[in-house]
Amino acid sequence: MALAHGTLIATPQGGVQIERLAKGDVALFGSAAGSGLPHATWGPRPVEFSAGTPPGSPSQAIYLQFGATQRLICTFDQVLLQDDGRLSLASELTPEGGLVDGQGQRVSIQEVSVGLFSGGVHHIASSMKFDPSIDGHLLIAGGIVAGDYTLQLEFSRLDPSKKAARQAPRLSGIAGAVRRLFGRWRSIRADHQA
Repeated sequence: MALAHGTLIATPQGGVQIERLAKGDVALFGSAAGSGLPHATWGPRPVEFSAGTPPGSPSQAIYLQFGATQRLICTFDQVLLQDDGRLSLASELTPEGGLVDGQGQRVSIQEVSVGLFSGGVHHIASSMKFDPSIDGHLLIAGGIVAGDYTLQLEFSRLDPSKKAARQAPRLSGIAGAVRRLFGRWRSIRADHQA
């Protein structure tokens, strides 16, 4: 998982910017045990892994707008909890979908777009061990439930029933315009070849 510098991570003392959380600091990590997703049980755990990259060269990032005015900037492979209780990569989200806040409530996705981001990104994990359970690998990032770095690395090993169905995202911005234009071109080309 990589989230933009400045993203607030829930801790027992309140929100802390992700890049300020070091190994040994305590954050709130969630488990599905007892409550079942999309509701999670939250508890304090030490951060076992914390690393990132400083601001610098621009790279592609996902820009999510959700709720009334909330925004999250993350990498394409950031794991997020959808309102149906399944996990999805940020690159597979659509504006028709919903995410989940720390209380298990639905948060509507307003926009998913791709753009250049030159700010720093950071990731943390409660543990680098994966058994393959999501328990202890959820956190509240920018107000929504996200997976930690270990969950991102091990996403392919998750039980398929815990993952959202893969779908092509409906992106806005330049990437969305290119995808829509290419789709129209393929459609026109197919009509002319028929």
